[in-house]
Amino acid sequence: MGTHQGSEMRTEINGVALSEIDLLRWEVERARVAKALFLKHLGPDGTIALFKKELDESAVVAKKWVEASGGRLAPSITLFDVQGGKAAEFLSWLHERFASRDYELLNGSCPEHFALQPSPEGWMDVTETIGGWGLPIRFYVVPTGLESDGPDPIDPALPHRLIGRIRGLDGVEYGRVMHQFGDTASGFRARLGVYWPAAAPVDLVEGHQWHLACEFNLWVKAYLSTKKA
Repeated sequence: MGTHQGSEMRTEINGVALSEIDLLRWEVERARVAKALFLKHLGPDGTIALFKKELDESAVVAKKWVEASGGRLAPSITLFDVQGGKAAEFLSWLHERFASRDYELLNGSCPEHFALQPSPEGWMDVTETIGGWGLPIRFYVVPTGLESDGPDPIDPALPHRLIGRIRGLDGVEYGRVMHQFGDTASGFRARLGVYWPAAAPVDLVEGHQWHLACEFNLWVKAYLSTKKA
């Protein structure tokens, strides 16, 4: 403990040795504060304007992926098993966070989030990087609730669902969303699924599993904290 792997460095504060994990935790917390400060001053519209060039570029690239995929999709799947809470209650809580424009929670839940907000149509207006891809991208998540829009079979044990289409601002369909939730004896389970054009980079598709894990981990923890209040 206190010696960084691959180096001879030892870090110590007030007689206590620090591990690499200790330093990374501190770095992450301070990075969250710095990001929140920038996004607070920019606001969603300012953030989107700041990345206009990159967003224009990513829209062109995403359209090429769609054209090259011929309707085929590649899934990013992440599973959760939560101790405490209820599936429908969590989804209602999360919907209220979007509706009330709780930007601190929405944008702070993942380092890849830049501007998450409701659109005038009631859709989810999302500006983020996906799966570690180098460019931010903006799209709408358009809930349909139609089982036929789900790329995978419905799980009857997970009856609470968010099913929808991912669309670019020009109407091009980038993919699908299929999140399924259900109660268990001790809490609830979730099968989170986002489906990208099959021609998208493999590391993007696989990396977005971590994106889902990060954002929902913090959202679920925030929700559960309301149960203890």
